[in-house]
Amino acid sequence: MGAMGASPYCGGRGLVSKAREAFDASGAIQDGRAQDQLAQYLRGFAEFARVKS
Repeated sequence: MGAMGASPYCGGRGLVSKAREAFDASGAIQDGRAQDQLAQYLRGFAEFARVKS
């Protein structure tokens, strides 16, 4: 990917265990721990994107 000028984000993974229980019927996260982990992952990705732009 680097040869094509891409910079992959390698700042962890955004996994949600027991996803069936972590989300409600409308798709909203109802598990506080999963929500915190996702927020942390997205903050890291946003910082990566900010630095790369």
